[in-house]
Amino acid sequence: MTPVKPITYVFTGILSRIGVLLLFAATFVAVTAGFFGMNLSNRNWLLFLAVLILAFAMFYFIGMFIANMLKGAKASQSLVYVVFFGLLAVGGIMFPMDAMPEILQTIARSLPPAYAINVLQSAWMGMDIFHGHYFIAMIVSTVVFGLLSIKFFKFE
Repeated sequence: MTPVKPITYVFTGILSRIGVLLLFAATFVAVTAGFFGMNLSNRNWLLFLAVLILAFAMFYFIGMFIANMLKGAKASQSLVYVVFFGLLAVGGIMFPMDAMPEILQTIARSLPPAYAINVLQSAWMGMDIFHGHYFIAMIVSTVVFGLLSIKFFKFE
């Protein structure tokens, strides 16, 4: 087998999954527009797609980093599922943040899903994606977890 550098493996993993992400997003938008009459005019599609890909990369890097922290593949996979479902639950994706107790709201707003939701909503609605700290936090999270996932990468 030809040796592959960790950076090559990680980035080809992202690139190979972007097609699936875009197909899913296009299907979702088409179904919601067709069946629910969602208005698709006045959208900055390029900005929205860029933010969607950035959010995907951020979560991919988080998962890759977590997966590489444990020795075995089964333990890594289990931990990734627990962390992601925890992030989805507490991060405002599965449950609205406003319905959470005050302490959970504070925690939820400091987690990566909150950054992604806020910036994706801003891009979709045509608002300024740079308001607040969310876009910067999303970029920093993506870069930090990207570097960590490459540094600690294991071929297993």
